[in-house]
Amino acid sequence: MNGKPTTDPTHPEPVFIVGPARSGTTLLGKVLSDHPAIHITDETHYFDDLRTKMKGREKQGLTQEDTELCIRYFRSLSHLPYGLNGDPEQGKVGREELHAMAKQIGKGADAFFEAYCRITASKENKPRWGEKTPRHVFRIRELLETHPRAKIICMMRDPRAVVASYRDWQKNLKVPQTVPAPIRARMDEEYKRKRKSYHPLIMTLMWKATASAILKAQADLDTANVYVLKYENLVQEPAKTIQSLCQWIGVPYETGLGDELPMWNSSYTAGFLGTAVEASKAKDRWHQTLTAHEIAVIQTACGRLLADLGYERHPVRLSLLRYAWSWVTLPLAVVRATLANRGRVGRLLPYMYRRIKLALG
Repeated sequence: MNGKPTTDPTHPEPVFIVGPARSGTTLLGKVLSDHPAIHITDETHYFDDLRTKMKGREKQGLTQEDTELCIRYFRSLSHLPYGLNGDPEQGKVGREELHAMAKQIGKGADAFFEAYCRITASKENKPRWGEKTPRHVFRIRELLETHPRAKIICMMRDPRAVVASYRDWQKNLKVPQTVPAPIRARMDEEYKRKRKSYHPLIMTLMWKATASAILKAQADLDTANVYVLKYENLVQEPAKTIQSLCQWIGVPYETGLGDELPMWNSSYTAGFLGTAVEASKAKDRWHQTLTAHEIAVIQTACGRLLADLGYERHPVRLSLLRYAWSWVTLPLAVVRATLANRGRVGRLLPYMYRRIKLALG
């Protein structure tokens, strides 16, 4: 077996979901996972984390130490979500099972990534695998180099709604008491990290970088590989939107798919484990939750991208002094956010450079 993951035309191509944080990627992942043919694996962050640490060994033979690192990385994800420091020994994916599947697929760290996603799909009795990590939107080319026939769905959402959601999603959060204390403590650390990461301009510029990456992918790559899906369309016309998406993916549409959109870990609901509510109610909530100043800052920082993506400007007045102050406070906020996230990326400087370049146009 050579070093490349499987590209056998008889093997169903994977489905990747990417996009801005708080743009509905989890919502879409759960809708697609309700389809009898597809399972979307939860966030692995592989292309920005483990893969960068394994540079040069993505498709090459691994040392025993590298192999162990890959096994521990993915088994920990099968215990707890990324960022919660799962215990590999408590993972739902077995060591031998993961290693054997990776050897069957090919060589290198990429084979372990595909093996993990395939195994999680097989445990759900689904023939087609996929994965959802929002920030892989900056790795679309790498996704296609690794899986040339992949279907990549780029979620997009109004930046004002994205900022409001990121700011507010913890306010009403109630973690069930049934969650064990050690896991609750890890979740609390994760929430602290996200609080340290928040600044309205940081979130706006990250959205801008993400939107630029999506538009570039849409312009440069084949429409057979890249599909841009607006959150607003998904929640306003779920049946029509999902039917079109299924046709593009190449699976039959299932009647009723998306009838009740699951609001999972949403700023709209208090339940972490999610409650089926009418998602369209959350679509324009930013009108009530953001101040006029916040709206003006977001719209000004986004520039032409709002119009390019079909989002209308809200009529608000911008205070130049307050807007300037937002930029004055930005450098310190960036340092704070960088320190809070330093353990979540493989190579920090390339990670930051790619995003800053796109955010600044």
